Amino acid sequence: MFHVFQREERMDSDHAEHSSLSLNYSSEPRTLRDENNFIQNVSQFFNQEDISDLVLKVGSKKFFAHKFVLAKSSEVFRTMLYDKRWQQAGLPEVDLEESEECQQHFEPFLKFLYTAEINICVESAVGILCLADKYSVMSLKALCTQYMVENTQSPKCAML
Repeated sequence: MFHVFQREERMDSDHAEHSSLSLNYSSEPRTLRDENNFIQNVSQFFNQEDISDLVLKVGSKKFFAHKFVLAKSSEVFRTMLYDKRWQQAGLPEVDLEESEECQQHFEPFLKFLYTAEINICVESAVGILCLADKYSVMSLKALCTQYMVENTQSPKCAML
């Protein structure tokens, strides 16, 4: 009988735990995110020829890309790739005309669309900012602008 009593006591204690858990239960929906895993999963597809559905030709270089990734990141790419009025829409290879400076920084720019991160320095900031502006990648444009404000000096300040 002692064991049964202890067991009942445990059950009561378990029941009390469940009761307190149910008091903390909220019927309000919550959004759960796994952003790091999502970014890591998308980033593995960067410049992978065997699974790409698009080739971007920039100068003499070719980059293997995914229409979805480009379109989700840039309204300009979305229009270029899906608007039937755009002459290169639907083609498997798209030629992009970029200045020499922008050509040098196109790969890190494109990789940003897959990874949401970029290595930048004072020398590359303008080229990357130009690409972000041209393709309306607003988050990258804001990051470049912030970087430039924090890390560059105007010529007048340098002379002082």
